[in-house]
Amino acid sequence: MNDDIKNEFKFEGYHYRTSSRFGSRVDIYINNEIISITGPRIGPGIYKTWIFIQVLLLFLIIPSIAFPIAFRQPIYLIIIPILLFLHYAISGTGAIILWEGANVSAFSNNKKGDNETFKIADIKDIRIGRGWERNGLWFVIPYVIPLINKISEGLCISFEATDSVTGKSVVYAFILHSKKEVQVLINVLQRFNKNQF
Repeated sequence: MNDDIKNEFKFEGYHYRTSSRFGSRVDIYINNEIISITGPRIGPGIYKTWIFIQVLLLFLIIPSIAFPIAFRQPIYLIIIPILLFLHYAISGTGAIILWEGANVSAFSNNKKGDNETFKIADIKDIRIGRGWERNGLWFVIPYVIPLINKISEGLCISFEATDSVTGKSVVYAFILHSKKEVQVLINVLQRFNKNQF
């Protein structure tokens, strides 16, 4: 992290796999009222497909409970742990494979990844800590959220801003190296977006 009289700040963060589609290490650069995030990022179609498969597997648990009860065939309850295992496997391996692929692609092109730039004044719903899993993500990975919150307590910053690729409001969420860096970044965001504080 560094800053000077020109209101330039640079942070390194670890981005969660939220709807902004960044993942792994990212650079967060602020120049006056403009913030840029650069890092490995997957496409919106791939991200939506990955999320859809996870949601579908969770929804299939409902008939997997109802069917054995309705037809008095408890043996079919074995489908439930299988679905949960598949959900967990797709969630975990997908996260590794998809963003590692983005890392390799960025490296091959001699870049750090994709870049998203927007005005700090345009971001909304700034939060420290809990709440990064909003907009439905909580439903996809409910079992890991408490652990993530515990490990990154006081280090996570999240907010919503427009995705230049899809034109939709998405969630950017990342942890920083220290609570001191979090406070510096919050102070900078507050300077250029007083409506959020």
